[in-house]
Amino acid sequence: SHKLKGPAYINSTEYNWHEELSIDLSDFNVSRDTLDSNAGDQYDEIFLSVQSGSMQYKWTFDNSQQLTHTDLQGEKMWFMGEEYTIVSVTNSKVKLGASDAELVLTSANPSATVAEVDVVMGGVFSAGAGSTTYKAKMTLTNGGTTETKYVTSGTTETVAGIEVYVKNAVVTTSGTNEGEVQAIVGAGIVELTDGDYLKFGDGTESSWIVTKTPSNANRIGSIVINESQSHTSKTGEYQVLSDGGSINVPSDLFGATYTGLTDKDGNTVSYRTVNLQPETKNLGRGSTTEQVVRVRTPDGNYVEFTDAAGNTRTDDEMWVAANQSTGSFYWKNETGTTTVYSNLTSPVIRLSASAASTISWKTHNSAGTSYLNLSDPVLSEKATAYNLSIVWSNATNKFDTNSTTGVYMGYAATNLDRAGPTSGKWIARKTNYTTAVRDYYTLYGHKVSTAGTHLVTIQMPEGQTYGELVLGQLEGTEGTPITADAGETVTIGGEDVRVGGGLSADVAVTLPSTIGKVDSAVTSADKTAGTLVLVGGPAVNTLVTELQTTGKLTTDVAGLGAGGGVVELVADAFADGNYAVVVAGSDRAGTAKAANVLANFDSYAAELDGQTVYEV
Repeated sequence: SHKLKGPAYINSTEYNWHEELSIDLSDFNVSRDTLDSNAGDQYDEIFLSVQSGSMQYKWTFDNSQQLTHTDLQGEKMWFMGEEYTIVSVTNSKVKLGASDAELVLTSANPSATVAEVDVVMGGVFSAGAGSTTYKAKMTLTNGGTTETKYVTSGTTETVAGIEVYVKNAVVTTSGTNEGEVQAIVGAGIVELTDGDYLKFGDGTESSWIVTKTPSNANRIGSIVINESQSHTSKTGEYQVLSDGGSINVPSDLFGATYTGLTDKDGNTVSYRTVNLQPETKNLGRGSTTEQVVRVRTPDGNYVEFTDAAGNTRTDDEMWVAANQSTGSFYWKNETGTTTVYSNLTSPVIRLSASAASTISWKTHNSAGTSYLNLSDPVLSEKATAYNLSIVWSNATNKFDTNSTTGVYMGYAATNLDRAGPTSGKWIARKTNYTTAVRDYYTLYGHKVSTAGTHLVTIQMPEGQTYGELVLGQLEGTEGTPITADAGETVTIGGEDVRVGGGLSADVAVTLPSTIGKVDSAVTSADKTAGTLVLVGGPAVNTLVTELQTTGKLTTDVAGLGAGGGVVELVADAFADGNYAVVVAGSDRAGTAKAANVLANFDSYAAELDGQTVYEV
């Protein structure tokens, strides 16, 4: 805004302005993956889908002011977080030239290179007999094509496929063609046409639609651009956002980034484990053992229930008698002189005062199946509780398939029984138990991490989980120098970091203001600026692919085998003297193992000392 960058100063008058980014939250939806073509992989990820028109960038003069082409041409303005020079303003179109593409060429220094385009100024000539306007002889070489044109001062021409705006051309030595030219070249030009897509001077087109106000006069009051594409598919150019994915304005300096699941305060989700295990046990109801399901919370006493005396108790386990039609629940009672198993009622898994998951049991003898139902807490937005229902086979005494539906675990707004919900509600298939339910997320945030006939493991969050959307400026233009002594704690990227060990030499290090980037956002300058930490194998990280293709990465990541990972220090990765640390695996599990090595560096320091390749 004018408060940060200063007002527009035109014709001795100051004009205040600002830019803003607006979104319609109703068009952003965090949901479980229902789009994967492989049914076995459905529900194992959380993504963010975005409808078209949900994001809007706006530049506007304050107080409904408007300025004309005559006022604005050649003036500076900030747009999409970058400084531009206004090339022209017509009824429906505005052209902006990036300030970093603005050149001053003289007869003494006539050449320059902008974005790999070679530019030569071959002199300044009169625009016509008796004219006080001059034109510049401009020769551009772009991708093997060379072309020369005479561009009159204050106009734009396309030369070798690149737009060139000559802001000013003057003769500096009378009677000659020696002179000076101010020009904006090529890819730095942005074209904003009312009702059309934002375009760039190199011919590329964005997906953002322009609205210019007013649309029928050579003036600017405001310029609005809207994202026109829906991000609702897992394939194609405009995909749903996975963790770390962004939708940015065309300058890439503003946008919305999906940063994954958090708790209600935006912190990392804290999970507690719940294990459901079939076993045989003598509950004291007879002289023999019987089939039961053990419900255990190994992280603490999160099983809450009411005992026979009406007291509320907590423990880390309880048992469900599997041969009862509505389920009988028991706890290990050690309050007396001997240990007994006593009846309990109202069992829940309680992780907080407001978050409790009820447990119930229902048997259908005619179908030979029972159902262990575990509810989600009520959703804060929908006031609806959903339920995980796990099918129990009365014949095999384990979690097993339901002969009526051919599946064995479901999720719906009501407890499931043999009547079954629609097929889309069943989440574990008869043909492949583990894969079909891998990392299945419920709407509340419970995560089924293991599903088998003899063990079901559910990771329960301490509160409802939310998808976090971060809006605003995505990265800065320069890093921040940070110095520290050994043993000192400094703040980097909002995190407190302690510098351990000794420090040698006097080396200045500049850290980028945005520390993490997706591979597609890493620039050539980033690649040569310092050491990069590259996470992910060649299948998902193009930078790792590049290192493997050039032979600089010595590990055959794909050949590590299932669950295999590696941490490799690559010398001269993208420039002489620069390093890259590759943290990769043959699959997601392998990458996670490799990342864990760096996350717990102190524990691995002795093993890593002197190594350039460390496989896990």
